Amino acid sequence: QIANQLQTELQGRPISRVVALPHTEGCGYSYGGGADLFVRSLLGHLTHPSVSLGMVLEHGCDKVHNGVLRDQLRRRGLDTTRYGWASIQLDGGVEKVTQRVVDWFRQSMEGMETSEVMTDFKELSVGFVSGQSLPDPLS
Repeated sequence: QIANQLQTELQGRPISRVVALPHTEGCGYSYGGGADLFVRSLLGHLTHPSVSLGMVLEHGCDKVHNGVLRDQLRRRGLDTTRYGWASIQLDGGVEKVTQRVVDWFRQSMEGMETSEVMTDFKELSVGFVSGQSLPDPLS
């Protein structure tokens, strides 16, 4: 819901798209040994070279909350100013947090410029998922 509104509001700005990462983890979720995997997965998305700005939105009762992710970014020596931090519960509900997120992106994009980068196809990685074996020339 928030990502869709952002996509509409920020259309034509320096950021080409807004992507939400839906997941099943949150309030009351029992991670077992999966908390580290969850944190590493989120950090991998946040630090991907294609991510110019990232917003971390917690519900408010999450077991892995914004503070955990912020701390992990700092421990890796990464700049946390590229990321916004919001909480549905702490920021006053969905409507208020949506406005907070939109405002953060607007402010963060001030002065950003888009630039095209030319590269060779050899820089492009393509992955295939198949239920069958691939022919030798493709494997």
